Amino acid sequence: MSKPASASTSAPPPSPSRSSSASPTSAKTKSTLFPLTPPLEPCLLPGSVLTPSLGAHLLTQKFCYHSTFYREEWKLRAAHGIELTRNLMCSCLDTILIGKEAHSSFQGYLQSDGLRAYQTFIARHPHLKIIPVSCLAHIPRKFYDARDDHPKVTAWILHQIACIYRIEAALRDQGAGPLERQRTRWLQTRQHSARIGRLIAYLSKQRRILPKSPLGQALAYAANQWPHLEPCFLDGQIEFDNNLTENAICPTKLGHKNWMFIGGEHTGWRSAVIYTFVEQLRRHGQDSFAWFEWVFDQLMRDPAPEDLGALLPTNWHKARTAAADQIIELPAA
Repeated sequence: MSKPASASTSAPPPSPSRSSSASPTSAKTKSTLFPLTPPLEPCLLPGSVLTPSLGAHLLTQKFCYHSTFYREEWKLRAAHGIELTRNLMCSCLDTILIGKEAHSSFQGYLQSDGLRAYQTFIARHPHLKIIPVSCLAHIPRKFYDARDDHPKVTAWILHQIACIYRIEAALRDQGAGPLERQRTRWLQTRQHSARIGRLIAYLSKQRRILPKSPLGQALAYAANQWPHLEPCFLDGQIEFDNNLTENAICPTKLGHKNWMFIGGEHTGWRSAVIYTFVEQLRRHGQDSFAWFEWVFDQLMRDPAPEDLGALLPTNWHKARTAAADQIIELPAA
């Protein structure tokens, strides 16, 4: 005969209370949870459509190919359906490249012709410590114009200037560095320069040479400009003329014909900075678009002030050249 089942063994387990929750997280904890979102990607200008490639495109079109922003506005709309006004282009690029406040900070040598505007600028900004340097190429032009009135005097001066250029050509052919150029100028070029300076000072005092005559005007110009050639003897990096610079800025006249106004008060200085970058890249045979895009990409990462020097075109060119040399030197597998 079997034993009756015990209540302790046959009773079903108690059902869970309705007030208890099966989830380990309470309702209060659930209400404090937030959805996880990834961090924002770096951007050039918060709330704008400006990307490194777009910024590089706009600057390349304007400063390399001399296309105005209103033309770029039309092309973006017609070819790609992108609405980007010229005012937005200017404000975005100015904020990124220069900032809201721009201050002229140029210091060093300023080589130019005898235009009075340069001397006026230097006189108004003595804190910039700008050292004027004359252009030797402009001085003989006026003596050449006076050759019919005083052929012997002008021929002698032109011959002495030609001797200076002959020495410079020999240094260039030898691949001389700044120190060698400075040394040679002191030993050889200085003699020709001193002779011309003494003759100009002497002839400037002669009353028989009328100030309004071609020779008188050439002497007045040379007397004012000749002392400013002295930095060429103190620094071998300086050329005796700025022909290379004048040849480099000739293409900017295309842009000058395309736009009537340069912009606001500081736009001229900003444009000069960008033109300088473009010309440095051109002299090194580098692509301006590639550099602009790379710089914008670096600026999105908010580089430290001490790292900004590495972004300059010359340093970027050196880094790219060194990297390319390393790739060439890798041994074959």
